[in-house]
Amino acid sequence: MAHTLDEINALFANLRVEWDASEKLVKSAEQVCGDAVIPSIKEFRYAGRRLVDAFHALAETGDLNKANDFVQDAIFNCHCARHDAIDVATGIMASNMDVAVQKIGYVHILAAFPNFAELRRSLNEVRDKIRISRGKRSDRDAIYLTVHDTDFPGLLRLYDDYNAAEDLMKALARNSRLEILFSRTATALSILVAIAAVLVAVFKKSDCPPYVLKPQRLQGSPSNAAHPSSRPSVP
Repeated sequence: MAHTLDEINALFANLRVEWDASEKLVKSAEQVCGDAVIPSIKEFRYAGRRLVDAFHALAETGDLNKANDFVQDAIFNCHCARHDAIDVATGIMASNMDVAVQKIGYVHILAAFPNFAELRRSLNEVRDKIRISRGKRSDRDAIYLTVHDTDFPGLLRLYDDYNAAEDLMKALARNSRLEILFSRTATALSILVAIAAVLVAVFKKSDCPPYVLKPQRLQGSPSNAAHPSSRPSVP
């Protein structure tokens, strides 16, 4: 099918829209991850290469069909960049939330961010759709488009609110640990004081005057026997 120059110009305009949308989503994913989303960056690089090829086809041979194919490939790469960004961001969200539950605990998370269950539900719904897309390759782009346009923006807002409450969660958990530590320390001191009191009472009860040995008379000796020196001497 032969393509006209107007069609190619419209395709370039569509590429710009797709690139801008993908770049915006990738930037949001980078804010979630705290780092560059390398798979998405690679897709942008591939799209840039196809864009150069399209310009070359137009400039060198004026082949509108080749230019069309290259621009279509670049648009596809932009879609892949969005897919990768969503995959990475949702994976990081799930991992961070699991770590928070282990280290902070549900009680303190819910006290600081009551919408945690809604955030978890929204995240699970998005990840379920991603899993479904793996088994339906023909519907993958449509599924990701729904996630991008409908589900992901709301999920990002919830996750931003969750992150805003993170300091409060940590403070509540830290105070709780200190309270437990103080309580256990007080209990241990109470036990030690009780043990010491029992020991003191036992020592006081056993404290009596020293036992004095008194001289006892030998059995069979006369009680009124005179001192040997008073006996008369035998001639």
